[in-house]
Amino acid sequence: MITIYTLYQLLGAGAIVFWWWRSIQRKEMAQAHAKRYCQTMDLQWLDQNLVLRKRRWIRETALLWHVERYYEFEFATTGKYRHLGFVIMQGRQVRQIVTDPYEMEDDAVH
Repeated sequence: MITIYTLYQLLGAGAIVFWWWRSIQRKEMAQAHAKRYCQTMDLQWLDQNLVLRKRRWIRETALLWHVERYYEFEFATTGKYRHLGFVIMQGRQVRQIVTDPYEMEDDAVH
């Protein structure tokens, strides 16, 4: 026989697993956008990895809230210097991709 306490435990565990699964999906989406951004801008995406740096709740309307996630990645113009970039996700949407200022380095020897 399932007690109400056991039911609450199962619902709580299910909510945690669901949150974890959705977080993995969001990270994979952000990773794909960071990779595509680097390809488009002719940058080298370093380490093929993203790191979740910040997560916060934001309100869109009085009743609608979203989790905003800031993922950090590293890139280089030629592999010599590392620069930071951020993919800012709002729910399932990429809100913005921000990078540190960088200059395209010239590979030619002067």
